[in-house]
Amino acid sequence: GVAVAGAPEVAPVDWDDTMKVAREVNEEEEEAVVNTVGDAAAAGATTTVIRTVMVGVEEPNHAVANDQARQLPLRVFAVADNARYECDTKPITFRPTMMFQTRTHSFPLKNTSSARLDFGFSVEDPAGVSGVSGTNSGPFEIKPASGSIEAGETAMVTVRFSPEEVVNCARMLRCVFPATALDDGYVPLAVPLNGKVLRPWCHFELTDSDYLSAGRRDPGLLGPAGRLGALDPATKTVEFESLGTKVRNTKRFMVLNPTSVAYEFAWEPVSGVPPGEEFSSAAAASAFRCITQRGVIAAGKKYEMVFEYTPDSEDIAESFFTFRIVEQEIAVPFMLVGHVVEPAVAFDVASINFGKVLVGSRSRETVMLANNEHIPFGFGFDRTTYEAPGGGGGGGKPVLAFEPSSGVVPPNSRIPVVITFVPDVETSLNYNVIAAVRKKPSRLTLNVKGEGYAIHETLEVESSLPGEVRPTALVAAPSKNAVDLGQVLINERCIRRVSFVNSGDINFDFAWDCGESPRVSVTPETATVGKGERLVCELAYAPSAAETLDNYKVTCGIINGRKYHLHLNAVGHRPLLKFSFHAFNFGATFVHQPGMPARTATLSVSNEDDKAFAVDCLFDSAASPFLSLGDAPTMLEPGTSADMTVAFAPREAKEYRAVIPFQINGLYTVNVAVTGEGVPLRLDLANPAHTSVNFGSLRAGQSSTREVKLVNRSRLPVSVSLESSVEALAAHDVAATPAAGVSAAVLVIPARQTGALSFTYRPGKRQRPFSEDLGVVVAGGVPRVLAQLSGTCLGTEVKLESDNLSFGTVTQGSRSSKRVQLQNTGDVGTTFAFDVAAFGPHFTVFPSEGFVSPNQDVKLEVTFAPMALDPDIRVERIKCAVEGVGDLALTLTGSCAPQEAQEGKLAFATHVRQTTTQGVTIKNPGAKLWTLKPTIQNDFWSGAEFLEVPPGKEASYVLTYAPLAMSSAEAPHSGSVFFPLPDGTAILHALEGVAEEPVASGTVAVSFPCKASASAAQAVTLRVTNWLGRRQRLRASVAVEGETDPSVTLKGPDYIDLPGHADREYSLGFYAHKEGVTRARVTFTNEDTHEYLFYDVEVTATAAGVLQVLELRSPVRQRASTSVTVSNPLDTAVLLTCECAHTQVTCPTTLEVPARGSASAEVFFRPVLVEAGLDVPLTLRCAELGVYLYTLRLSATPAGPERGLVFNVPLGSKEAHVFKFTHFLADKAEYACAFSQASEEFAVQAAVAGHPAGPEGNEQEVEVTFEPTRIGESFRNTLVVTSPVGGEYVCPVMGRCIAPKPQGPFTLRGGAGGVTFKNVFGSETEFTMTVDNPAFVVSRTEKIPAKQTKTIAVSFKPGAPDAPTTAKLLITCAQTPATPWVYYLRAA
Repeated sequence: GVAVAGAPEVAPVDWDDTMKVAREVNEEEEEAVVNTVGDAAAAGATTTVIRTVMVGVEEPNHAVANDQARQLPLRVFAVADNARYECDTKPITFRPTMMFQTRTHSFPLKNTSSARLDFGFSVEDPAGVSGVSGTNSGPFEIKPASGSIEAGETAMVTVRFSPEEVVNCARMLRCVFPATALDDGYVPLAVPLNGKVLRPWCHFELTDSDYLSAGRRDPGLLGPAGRLGALDPATKTVEFESLGTKVRNTKRFMVLNPTSVAYEFAWEPVSGVPPGEEFSSAAAASAFRCITQRGVIAAGKKYEMVFEYTPDSEDIAESFFTFRIVEQEIAVPFMLVGHVVEPAVAFDVASINFGKVLVGSRSRETVMLANNEHIPFGFGFDRTTYEAPGGGGGGGKPVLAFEPSSGVVPPNSRIPVVITFVPDVETSLNYNVIAAVRKKPSRLTLNVKGEGYAIHETLEVESSLPGEVRPTALVAAPSKNAVDLGQVLINERCIRRVSFVNSGDINFDFAWDCGESPRVSVTPETATVGKGERLVCELAYAPSAAETLDNYKVTCGIINGRKYHLHLNAVGHRPLLKFSFHAFNFGATFVHQPGMPARTATLSVSNEDDKAFAVDCLFDSAASPFLSLGDAPTMLEPGTSADMTVAFAPREAKEYRAVIPFQINGLYTVNVAVTGEGVPLRLDLANPAHTSVNFGSLRAGQSSTREVKLVNRSRLPVSVSLESSVEALAAHDVAATPAAGVSAAVLVIPARQTGALSFTYRPGKRQRPFSEDLGVVVAGGVPRVLAQLSGTCLGTEVKLESDNLSFGTVTQGSRSSKRVQLQNTGDVGTTFAFDVAAFGPHFTVFPSEGFVSPNQDVKLEVTFAPMALDPDIRVERIKCAVEGVGDLALTLTGSCAPQEAQEGKLAFATHVRQTTTQGVTIKNPGAKLWTLKPTIQNDFWSGAEFLEVPPGKEASYVLTYAPLAMSSAEAPHSGSVFFPLPDGTAILHALEGVAEEPVASGTVAVSFPCKASASAAQAVTLRVTNWLGRRQRLRASVAVEGETDPSVTLKGPDYIDLPGHADREYSLGFYAHKEGVTRARVTFTNEDTHEYLFYDVEVTATAAGVLQVLELRSPVRQRASTSVTVSNPLDTAVLLTCECAHTQVTCPTTLEVPARGSASAEVFFRPVLVEAGLDVPLTLRCAELGVYLYTLRLSATPAGPERGLVFNVPLGSKEAHVFKFTHFLADKAEYACAFSQASEEFAVQAAVAGHPAGPEGNEQEVEVTFEPTRIGESFRNTLVVTSPVGGEYVCPVMGRCIAPKPQGPFTLRGGAGGVTFKNVFGSETEFTMTVDNPAFVVSRTEKIPAKQTKTIAVSFKPGAPDAPTTAKLLITCAQTPATPWVYYLRAA
């Protein structure tokens, strides 16, 4: 095991025993340094030369913590084995081979050992000299020349025999296994090689063709002399490839004369013509032509042969030639083969479909004409293929255009061709357009399709003429369409409907331009009208001030179609209503008390306009109870006016101010300001003892006077009126001063002064003792009792209880009796006697005479017994003589009707303010028509004014019961209907009605989004009607069904005032925090009569929309924030959960909002990717308040570059720096690392993983290495670390390469050693090594592959005993001739 110990408090240090550092030292210091490194040292002379040496890095200070030491196992595995192989060692002898020809032979080499086997082949000449790197290998080449074979694997070795001269080819192939010993029984591998070389008379430097060997030739083609059959196997093939026809193609090849003598050659064509024909005629008929038909090839020289191929067709062309050397009688058959290849010139698409294009408009598409050949090609479109007559629909002008229509496509390039399609009729078009490419056998075809269409629209505007239902069709521009909107009141909205009718087959879009006036609008402004559909727009004008529209232009444009100009004419009109005042001050007024008349002012409203206006008073009397209004005008006709009384009744001693709003036609409001001040009323008796005033007991004719004094302690004069008490006092013969009926009847007491009232009692007859309250009316209406007046007058007083008795209708033969009392209220008794004769035959009285004691009553019974039918029996003023008093009068009345059975009661039942009917049947037994006029008691019943009953028939009289007040079965409404008959009789029916509770006046169901601000749009409107003919004030109450939800508000004004038989709108404000259904009953009750009406209301709170759009903008990886504030209307705290799906947005998980308070949630956005205008939802929700939905509009801009990395590295060294960046995602992400420009000097790992991070991110590291190859240059590049999800980090890197620093000393032990050296360049480089001490021997040059390391072998051959044992090794190359690598050497 290996003991591992550490000190946690000490930061780790990167160190190992191989680390070196460069130091500049003088000679003395150098020797000292060497002594510390080498195993043995020799003393040397000191010098003052400063040199740079590489020394080992000292081990850092450390302490061994024994208590923390532990054993870790270190496992090492290795395989060691000797070399063993299997290979056939038989000699390899190649057959005779012509010069410049090649033969190959392959054999297997198998590694039978258990370790990797490195091998290297060399070819030696018979003298034993290796030929791997030199020319001694002769015509042999070995592949692979070196390599390695894994244990148990086999490698195939190929020997290539390519002679270039007739030489001795005997060689030995040897294989060595470096750094490995052969196992017992194995000998070094050696294989003899040999071959024979033949010298030809000529050598053709031709590329091998498989036209014949691969069977590509058509057997049906004719051979030489026009015969079928196989060709001579010695035939050589020369292939031509022509890009198109009519193109001259040249083929050149060399013929070598390897002999030592010159000779003449000739090319003879072989054709199917009979022998004897001239060569020229046969050649002229061929596509092939030999340029070098004859010539002389010098000894050992080459001669260039030239053939031309100019095809006229696409077929394969063959021509046969014979190469002859006349002197040597050598003939070599040649076959020339020509192929015509289609030039790779084509369109990038085969067809273009323009689809549907509006007639007359242009549509463009671009195709690319690509030339993938190395030569240019001309092209041109065939106009006849797309300008055919009739193709465009009769206009004569072509519907297709190509730009350019002809030209040249450069080699290996593409040019755009713009196709323009301009249809002129509604039809489908299909063209196969042909493009001819010069020298291309086939022509290019491009299919072009398109369809022309037109928009068939009709625009209609509704007529403004009364009774006109047919709309007016609009005409397209340049014509004008006048639309007269007439006179429009300010804030009124005048609408005209404009209809779009699409009678075509294509949908079309339209767009309105309403000009600069914001008071003219069209809804919708843009839309699509489907085929066969009708769409209606609303053109609205809503003036906000007096103005005039004079030919105001509104344009409707059909996209890609016609335009329509509407010229609007209208007058924005302000109603000419005149208010008599807009502000009124009532001044100081007594604080109102019951009975006190309010101070009033009359507000007159006059309509001086030529049209009627509705005037609604929106005054809220509940908010200003000190002010009351009379009936407000509801509709003012032109030239009329209306008055409204404004009453001021202050409730407290303070200043008052109120505003009375009047709404004109529901459009705009006129405010009238009212002010005043309340002062207290203080009126008292000057002497509190005067609360009781007694006149005493007087005789008739005597008098007594009393005076009552009053003091006014108020700020205003107080009027005291005796008008209410004068009549009562006069009944007791009491006269007051000031007297009633004159101006002095009112006593006005100035502020803070006194006044007096005088009373005189002068009785004219006997009066009983009386006590009368002295009531006065103070300040015009406040009743007050100041004192009590009492007195008496002694005497006699007798009277009848009633001086008129009515017996009603009595059936003939029956009687009716009534009683009346004769009362003696005097102090003495007296007698009485009636005039009996005056009673007549129908009436009697009992007793008719008698005595009445003082303070006693006598009951008189009067009997009515009619003797004959008479509807009106009357006796006027029957005298009753009373002693000491005078005569009393009694009047008796009655009627006599025949005996007839009476109908029973008619019972009615319905809901209050509903109706029900019943019929009463009247029979006419007479011979004349009866026209009866019924009399109905109780206004709740009604019927026809007259009833006609034909003679001898019956008629039904319909009674309608329409109660305006509720009643019950225990206390029903009662009434009667009386039918007086022409014969003197009558029919009387009793009526009884029960009016049950009212039914609902209506059910209102509306829906509003929750969390919307309270406004008119959020109000539930109820139409409340006054069922009475007089003004009513109704109290409004809202009863919510079920348990009350505190998050929902449904409330309106407490009262509503209604003129008689009028109706008004009552608005209920609604606000809900969450979705749900609120059911409530809204009841309007008259608090005096307790009559009421009600509505059932159902309000559905739908899901709230987006409450607010919050914009967050930040550079990537920077943080932006905003806040969302939530208010809690509940009495308990609520806890909301916050959600946002965007991974770069953070917000609190929960938000607690206190009761009746508010709280804010902070929202943070830290983007990692560049985004522009991304909308993501932010949701806050809780069960109590529902869902709060916000939209976060996120924008992230690119971040600047990170802090750069700077390198300063010697040539041949490599330095690594760490680029650190912060990964902010909560998930793992892969980052790709690359440089913006390809670079050999900078290197970085391909990818790095970003591990899941918290809110502040997770720091990641990327190692960047710099290994320069040139000195004195500044290398600049940009490191880009990017991830599709994690974003992009840009880091500029800069490196500088300085001269290599000297290294060493390197100690050579046993006279040999080595220096490890790396080729830092990107290609194989030859390095030159030199030493300054001849005792050290090193190879002169070394070739080192690119980026490879090699050990430079150095040997030491000591000379004289005192010769120096140190040296300096310099390594240079062609790239850095002036800057060598310096290595210090030392022999041990």
